[in-house]
Amino acid sequence: MNTKICKYCNQTFSNVNGRWFSNHVRWCELNPNKKQISVESIKNGQKKYYDKTLGEIKEFEVNCFKCKNNFIVKEREKQYPKKDVYYCSRACANSRNHSNETKQKTSDTLRSKTNSTSNSLKQKRNCLFCNKEFEVKSNSKKTFCSIKCFAQTKKSSTEYLDYKNKCKFKFNVYHFPDKFDLNLLKEHGWYQPVNKGNNLGGVSRDHMISIKYGWENGIDSSIISHPANCKLMVHTDNISKHKKCSLMLEELIERIKKWDADL
Repeated sequence: MNTKICKYCNQTFSNVNGRWFSNHVRWCELNPNKKQISVESIKNGQKKYYDKTLGEIKEFEVNCFKCKNNFIVKEREKQYPKKDVYYCSRACANSRNHSNETKQKTSDTLRSKTNSTSNSLKQKRNCLFCNKEFEVKSNSKKTFCSIKCFAQTKKSSTEYLDYKNKCKFKFNVYHFPDKFDLNLLKEHGWYQPVNKGNNLGGVSRDHMISIKYGWENGIDSSIISHPANCKLMVHTDNISKHKKCSLMLEELIERIKKWDADL
């Protein structure tokens, strides 16, 4: 058995390659010669990257689509304008005029609900797979219009789980100390569930472009699982992010090109 011992922390490693062990020794917390990575320098690096690719954040004067008042928004130069129309407040956004088509859809929905209530024996539902409307008894739990749609849903679910597994990160963040905020790990440690260490306030690895988004938009799993799509986050923040993306696909492609070029 190939056994190695870190001369700083005395931790024993079995069957690890030389490069991995050398990286551990180099970045060991007890190594007095370890290079301290400045959080500020990382933030500055990220700011320079976004300033270069998307332009600097500047103030732009826009006109409220509802009340016609001018107000200031802050956006990156190359992204402006990010919206087709702007509203100066939530009140203006919520009070916008609805089209006749929208009003008709609302009316039809309310009428459908009224008819459904008056007919207690039967009700209409939409198939969870094909969205086709079908009729069932009011006490029925049926959610698919046919066995075929149910089978297709099961198949789609299996395919998604396979895709999700392929999108998992399979690299060691300690191999790329200049790419990740290892100080965050030092402060919080890795996330561990209650039954495996109970560090619920620890750090986990976030997919900046989420797996769900990748699945829904047909993005190759090799792109979603690339280290350039990874960001260290406190697990509670990662969970609250859910399937939202903190990066655009074009940005990720550029990050991957730069990452691979630096190797």
